[in-house]
Amino acid sequence: MRFYLVTAAAAALALATTATGVLASSATPGSITPFPVPTAGSIPTGLAAGPDGNLWFTEEFASQIGRITPAGTVSEFALPGDDKGPLLMTGGPDGNLWFTEIGALGPTTGAQSYIGRMTIAGAFREFKVPSLGRAEGITAGSDGNLWFAEFDANKIGRITPAGKITEFPVPTPGGGPLGIAAGPDGNVWFTEFGTPSPTSRIGRITPTRTITEFTLPTPGSQPNGIVTGPDGNLWFTEQTGNKIGRITPAGKITEFPVPTAGSGPFRITAGADGNLWFDETFANKYGRITPTGTVTEFPVPSPIKDPEEIAPGPDGNVWLALGEVNGQIGRIQAAVSGVSNVLAMDSGFVPQTRSVPVRGMTVKWSFVGAQTGAVIDTSGMSLFASGTKRIGSSYSFKFSGAGTYRYSDPVHASHVAAITVPLSATPANGTATTKFKLTWASAPPPAGFVFDVQESGPPGEAFHNLFTGQTGTMATFVANEGIGPYYFRARLRKISNGKASGWSPPAAITVS
Repeated sequence: MRFYLVTAAAAALALATTATGVLASSATPGSITPFPVPTAGSIPTGLAAGPDGNLWFTEEFASQIGRITPAGTVSEFALPGDDKGPLLMTGGPDGNLWFTEIGALGPTTGAQSYIGRMTIAGAFREFKVPSLGRAEGITAGSDGNLWFAEFDANKIGRITPAGKITEFPVPTPGGGPLGIAAGPDGNVWFTEFGTPSPTSRIGRITPTRTITEFTLPTPGSQPNGIVTGPDGNLWFTEQTGNKIGRITPAGKITEFPVPTAGSGPFRITAGADGNLWFDETFANKYGRITPTGTVTEFPVPSPIKDPEEIAPGPDGNVWLALGEVNGQIGRIQAAVSGVSNVLAMDSGFVPQTRSVPVRGMTVKWSFVGAQTGAVIDTSGMSLFASGTKRIGSSYSFKFSGAGTYRYSDPVHASHVAAITVPLSATPANGTATTKFKLTWASAPPPAGFVFDVQESGPPGEAFHNLFTGQTGTMATFVANEGIGPYYFRARLRKISNGKASGWSPPAAITVS
């Protein structure tokens, strides 16, 4: 059973991602770059960010799981056996990928569903769902378990990281739970698509298994995808209602029409740009909606079509699984210029090390895990601290000086990571009379802070102080230790307590 006709997505404008996770300035907002999946006819369906800094996707008709790097390199992993179709996917709190999969149809008893677990190294484990029928959406919950929607069985399932499954019936007969997402209130929310149902609903289940249903204003609108937005509400698509819906944790619903009639909005996700992104199954378009309800649509040039799932990437872009016709993964330009991105997931920060240029760059942490989290500087300088953050929220800090800035999540002691800011040394090559420019900051340090700069000259001597206690941003350097490579590094230091960032990655020049 499918819940769409022919879906849309995509375009063919060039899109380059730099090593810092920031899109090149030539990228057009909303443009899309497609990357072909090696296995023809595999139908990429589910899509999720992984704990390794890549995107992972299911290949329904090839019984495979795919991985794509932010630069577009694709790898594939075969599932055990060849008679199961993996569907939707999420990252788990255990650092693994979790997905729903459907087995072959029986002669009279319906299909057998499974929940799959995969390590980033490619090791699989499958768990049989007790009830027959199609398991669809899956999400991590605030309780440390995975939750999934059972469309045909009309149940919500819960599976522990160890594989124990419990099922909970949905009160409304024929509700048909389909999309599912962790909410900002610590509960799990799901859509009731109907099988068919004259009255469509949004459901909420607490960790203690209490289910509450909320009736949509538009009868029979068949809600499909659902996600927590940056405004602390849940956002969902109404496929036949042709609307995007918003529901507060208290249950107040607002609907926003999609401009193109009959476009069939399908899946939805929250982007690092602070907006919601969705695909339009029947109009060959995809859309963006602001938290205040302003909708922008993007046409999809032929022959790219059929988005199956939409998800945020660690590069600040939005990614699409492009299914039935082309077998591609699409990358939508949604990253904001001058902002480098990190995903704060239940399993840790992605990526664990993000490098940003010394010219000055804002790092934005998007909290996409079901559990609360935080970001705090661990250097002792008290540079930044986000406070506790819920799913859908974000925190930003601008790094303007070279160094290695380590941070952690005090809510999860094992979540540690770093932002590196390399010093700039130009030109890369010169002679003994060349004046090299060393730039260690884009702005003077905050009051009470200074920069230290060290040098290592040929032939491979230890780093030693070159400039200390600097409040400026750059200096010139003339080689005085002969020909060969020279290396430079810098750090930010707090005067009052002597605490400092780590040294920046070394920058090199060559004197000949």
